Amino acid sequence: MLAPPTLDRLNAMGLSGIARAFDELTANAEVEQLSHVEWLSLLLDREWSWRYDRNLAARLRFAKLRHQTIPEDVDYRSARTRSAPVPPPRQSGDLRAIRRRKELARLCARLQGLSR
Repeated sequence: MLAPPTLDRLNAMGLSGIARAFDELTANAEVEQLSHVEWLSLLLDREWSWRYDRNLAARLRFAKLRHQTIPEDVDYRSARTRSAPVPPPRQSGDLRAIRRRKELARLCARLQGLSR
């Protein structure tokens, strides 16, 4: 089978990655040393990589990222601060006062129920 019709059929079937790999492998003289299984695995690997790259490019395009940054742009040496102020620690007297208020609220609720 001739190479140009094979390339046309691969492209028509939607196997563009295999078509490109087939074209490159037929031009390479070292390919003659490979077995059929190795040759086929190279073609399939190229198709898989081509589809993955195409899908990744589409996802990145639709992600609508606001900034074009890379991990090297992050400054890890900057000071880390809290965004909200830290409340002061409670003292033991505060907990007693809260309990007294709750007990007083329960007592008032009981007294209101009795007066009706």
